[in-house]
Amino acid sequence: MSKSARPTKHGENKWRIRWLDYAGERHSAIFDTHGEAEKELRHKQVERQDIIAGAKPKPSKPHTFKELTAYWREHKLPHLRVRKGYEAILKSQLLPIFGRLLITDITVQRIDAFVSARSHLKPRTIRNFLAVLRVMLRGAVILGWLPHAPIIQAPRIDPDEDERQPWLKTKDELRRLVEAARATPAPVVGIAYTTALYTGMRAGEVAGLRWSDVDFEQRTIHVHRSYSGKTKTLSSRRFVPITNALLGPLTDWREQCPKTEEDLVFPSKAGTMFQPTSRFFHEQLHEVLDRAGFTRPPKGSPYVHYIHFHSLRHTFACWWRLNGGSLDDLRQVLGHTSAAMTKHYANVGGYHRPDHFALFAAE
Repeated sequence: MSKSARPTKHGENKWRIRWLDYAGERHSAIFDTHGEAEKELRHKQVERQDIIAGAKPKPSKPHTFKELTAYWREHKLPHLRVRKGYEAILKSQLLPIFGRLLITDITVQRIDAFVSARSHLKPRTIRNFLAVLRVMLRGAVILGWLPHAPIIQAPRIDPDEDERQPWLKTKDELRRLVEAARATPAPVVGIAYTTALYTGMRAGEVAGLRWSDVDFEQRTIHVHRSYSGKTKTLSSRRFVPITNALLGPLTDWREQCPKTEEDLVFPSKAGTMFQPTSRFFHEQLHEVLDRAGFTRPPKGSPYVHYIHFHSLRHTFACWWRLNGGSLDDLRQVLGHTSAAMTKHYANVGGYHRPDHFALFAAE
């Protein structure tokens, strides 16, 4: 293949490249932009030269996407916090379309066709599908199963149409949820939901909390555990304040909490840690929301309730901002890995600092 090879125009808005692999077999691919096409062509040229020169091994035997999925299910998914979401996307979206294909045959054209067939779905939903596909194909490159991952362009999300997570927007909604949770026959439900609501802790962090992590004198909770041990990242290992709204209820619970071998703050009835699939994080929360008078979505909706357990964390963050808390402090309290994640809350509810209203005096 000549180094002078160039992408050629394909139709009105596409660019085609053609190349020979190390075995002399012809290939072609189509891209949306000239830059993408040229970059991929150069990559194919260098790759061919490296393989022929012995600087790079020949590609291993072809693998199907189904084989790649089996590898991920065994070695990757068990360690992911979002494993249930990945599994759902694999089963309902990716395997039916790509399962029988060789991963080398998952081209930009096939991915574009996959996206076009789901144009009726929200862009954010499609982006989630593509995110799983992208990370798996990049993993195939690391395994040596794929020489180069295709460029996957996710659909753009219009900021005006970007729906945010649901949260409790009024003090009345906060009160109703807390009262309904405390009225539950199992006292642990009320205090655990209250703790999640007033600390922003994740479900796994609530489940894994020990009394040794709670310092009433300093009024802090040391968050560094989850379901299976340590929290996922260094930034998620943090200290969160025991706010005034939580101090009384949590102090009372310290005297009532059943003793367990692991010294759990929120033990199950059997004295064990709640797991991700426990009713505690799902059905029991739905029952509390029903008692609190929250309306369920219409039939056919994928949600039993708009509010779910992670919404309590989202509610904490929103009210932190509405009550005047800074973004920098919020990032540390939530344990976000980057400032960009916390900026989601920069203008919650049309937020303005209290001192903003005094900038222009009333006449």
